[in-house]
Amino acid sequence: SSIDYLPHNFGARDGRATAGTIDVELRPGRRDRWHGAIELNVVHLGVEVEGPIGPRPKGAREGESRPGSLLLGVRRSYVDAALALGGAIFGEPPGLHFVNAPVYWDYQAILNYPVGGGQLRVMALGSDDQITLRFARPQDVDPTINGQFATHILFHRLAVRYKRRVQKWELLLQNTTGYSSTELSLGRSVALTVRAVSSDFRLEARRDLGPRGRLLLGADVQTSYVLLDAAVPAPVREGEFQRPPGTLNQVTAKDEAGLLNPGLYAEVTLKPHPRVSVTPGLRFDYFNLLRRWTLDPRLAARLQLSPLTWLKLGAGLYAQDPAVQDYFSAFGNDRLRLERAAHLSLAIE
Repeated sequence: SSIDYLPHNFGARDGRATAGTIDVELRPGRRDRWHGAIELNVVHLGVEVEGPIGPRPKGAREGESRPGSLLLGVRRSYVDAALALGGAIFGEPPGLHFVNAPVYWDYQAILNYPVGGGQLRVMALGSDDQITLRFARPQDVDPTINGQFATHILFHRLAVRYKRRVQKWELLLQNTTGYSSTELSLGRSVALTVRAVSSDFRLEARRDLGPRGRLLLGADVQTSYVLLDAAVPAPVREGEFQRPPGTLNQVTAKDEAGLLNPGLYAEVTLKPHPRVSVTPGLRFDYFNLLRRWTLDPRLAARLQLSPLTWLKLGAGLYAQDPAVQDYFSAFGNDRLRLERAAHLSLAIE
């Protein structure tokens, strides 16, 4: 239903990021009747259906909306068949041969239904994407790149969200749990497998503070268990020149780690004047693998200069943990500090 791109100065509810963020709000499925759509193009086939579920309210007429909705979608590529046909007609690309041409499929199912005086949303989604190429001969830039190049990336997630109003508070409880896997091989130089089981929780409470104020309190917890199996060239460090993989030392690692990153945040929106809005916020995060914490204040303000013109100001501190390969014990330094950023903005809209 909406996509908000926030390139800087996002609020305290979004953490563990030093650049921008994208906030996507999903619409519920249609509740008047069943609808369907088919997408057919040269690379994939997609099918989507959505419609109402549950009994009609008492006294409702035929065709009026039901209390809940269900949306189902699935997509499957056949670009592998198209490439095979093109290869049969025009021949394979020089130097490369598809062992397993690009194949991807994905799915989603979204259930919305009123439960216990609130709104429940259950969403299942997943994706699987793989490709395998065989090199006809060693590559000129690096003779060690020979044999096959293959990737297999997949994830499956279940997200449950419940929203309800209790007296003057709007409550949100959400959990997203899933499994992801990334497998990569490149000749004799690279063999990497990363598997992770993750579960993220969020609890929020919002309350109006009269006509000129609104309060937000929240907590989110990021948990993950990661398994790493790798035989790869040593990562190039900051300041080093990029070199062909075959000239780098080989690093072999089998490692596992559990991650637990809790966060707390508070934000209040004040309107001292109908044309002025000020939103101060504060966020606390703890990163257990690095054993470091951060406390980040943030501030945003809007001033309406005319019916068509707004002046916007923002300032805040932001933090995130480094890339995994930089602090995982097998490759990097587990005593690294957090990545930090200060955002200062002035905009006219």
